[in-house]
Amino acid sequence: MNKSRLLIMSLVTLYCSVALATEEGAFYLLEQEEIDMARTPQYEESVRHAIATARQSRLGVAFEWQTSQHGNTYYYLSRLQSPQRPPVSNIETHTHAHKLATHLDRDVINKFLSITASAVRERKLFVLEHTPEFDYLPGEPLTNTKFNYIDIVQVHASRVTEFKQATKRTIAALGKGAYPIGFNTFQIIEGAPNTTNGPSYYLISPYITRSHFYEKHPLVDTVIQAIGKTAALDLFAGQQQNLVSGHSFDHIRRFDLSYQVTVPP
Repeated sequence: MNKSRLLIMSLVTLYCSVALATEEGAFYLLEQEEIDMARTPQYEESVRHAIATARQSRLGVAFEWQTSQHGNTYYYLSRLQSPQRPPVSNIETHTHAHKLATHLDRDVINKFLSITASAVRERKLFVLEHTPEFDYLPGEPLTNTKFNYIDIVQVHASRVTEFKQATKRTIAALGKGAYPIGFNTFQIIEGAPNTTNGPSYYLISPYITRSHFYEKHPLVDTVIQAIGKTAALDLFAGQQQNLVSGHSFDHIRRFDLSYQVTVPP
């Protein structure tokens, strides 16, 4: 990963896309499942069958989830219906498998659970809260996006104010430069690293192709053109000091493993 790209994307943060109907204070559940590669075909077929059954049962928006994949790890992002932050002891009841189990035929769900459970090597749950002040929405959102750029950062507990100020300056520069690729930002409120070190954020930026994202529309160049090279380099360097850590990933968006009542762009 280009270091300058990782740094600037860390500036503006942290499924699975801007197409999500995000709202201020909205909570989301991110389910992360690492799969045994030898069992991938059975795992994916089981998920597709559950989706088909959910469609036949006309399950509504409350059951929707979006899926993306990085390597042999699958990520399921769904909106939590309650406006309140769920207690840790209650998180499992919000997973897509648990919700399906309450409405699908028992034989169907038992087969789904047995196949997927045997394929999962490691599973993690995260609760995310949408932070719209760190979103960037271009004038015309992209369509036919095939990938998600994911950036996860942890901010120094003593530098949260500086981080927010630098992030807002960066977003303003992107708007001035008419950067065409948007992103949504979430704070990780359950499942994050040691929170005493500072808050962690999760940024999701959908894009069409890698060449479109990394070569045709480099974000760093947009900021430099908008505010000048000297100001941009100062902004980048200052933001780097605000971060404990930063990690980035490219996810493939898996619409075939997503359940959505409406068709995403």
